[in-house]
Amino acid sequence: MDAARKRASGRRAIGMLIPDVPAELIHAAGFYPVGVLGHRGSPGSGREHFQSFTCSYSRSSLDLLLDGSMSFLEGVITPFVCDTTRAVDVVLRHQMKGAFVECYRPLKSLNGRGAKKYILGEIKRLKENIEKHAGAEIKPGSLKKSIALYNRARGELRRLSPMRETDPGSFYNVCRAFLVLPVEEFIALAEKVKTPIKAKENGIPIVIGGKTLEPGNLAKSLADMGARIVADDLITGARLFEVDLDEDIDPIEAMSDRQIRNIPYAGFCQGSEDRPDYLVRLARENKAAGVILAVQKFCETFEIDTPEVRERLKKEGIPTFMIETDFEPEVSGAMKTRIEAFLEMIKNG
Repeated sequence: MDAARKRASGRRAIGMLIPDVPAELIHAAGFYPVGVLGHRGSPGSGREHFQSFTCSYSRSSLDLLLDGSMSFLEGVITPFVCDTTRAVDVVLRHQMKGAFVECYRPLKSLNGRGAKKYILGEIKRLKENIEKHAGAEIKPGSLKKSIALYNRARGELRRLSPMRETDPGSFYNVCRAFLVLPVEEFIALAEKVKTPIKAKENGIPIVIGGKTLEPGNLAKSLADMGARIVADDLITGARLFEVDLDEDIDPIEAMSDRQIRNIPYAGFCQGSEDRPDYLVRLARENKAAGVILAVQKFCETFEIDTPEVRERLKKEGIPTFMIETDFEPEVSGAMKTRIEAFLEMIKNG
């Protein structure tokens, strides 16, 4: 957040909890969109509003928003993807008096009858509320320019994605940078990084499934243990950049289409593909030897989704291992031992 705070000087900044808040709308209105990514330090004000059995992402994000760490924001948009994120919105409305606090409410069943009509209406509603706060209309031309910029940034992430296999810790930090830096600055910095050389096929190829890659050094620890991350469905990973917005159609429709076509997320019942089917396909296409499901402790959506995912992967003969994660700086010794045992099992067939 230090980087975002420095870059917010002289800018009107609006925070976004993850996932799926359309940053293009915020940017086109003249604001600086800043992803709220939680923190890995000691608990703060968030615990005063949420029970101890609430996911650490939501609690630590509240810490940042209520303790002054993100006081440079003049508003926050929260996606309603679970009961906890809905509660975050309610708490912020009470605690951030005078700030712009909005809830983006994507549909839970993305391919049901009337889904596209609903999502179009929801994005239009969000657009109108952002315009009201900005005091100016979001022009179609401005929105198209913002969409083009974010597509370009996603293209840079795709170009750099081979780094996921060779230096996963750095790659996932680049993904986080995409969420917190001004998009123009992110593109300029990313373009200076050379395209990674395709990794030699050493290490055990695995797919990572989950919400965010926590603890903070988990990606590097997996590499140190001999794992090679070949793909993921993380909301701070591939889900950021795999699907672009269509620049040749109406901008609002393009945002609606991306919501429906994006990589499946446990918070939605359906989408372009069910999550178990998607993870099976991801493992097959990338010749993964196994799948590690990083399930954040007390994250209700992923805890409910995981049994079905594990059963499907097991049925397909794909070795699967679940780790319960939390927002901590480092992987614990116990977690490391369990992961090493899983990788050893795969290695020995």
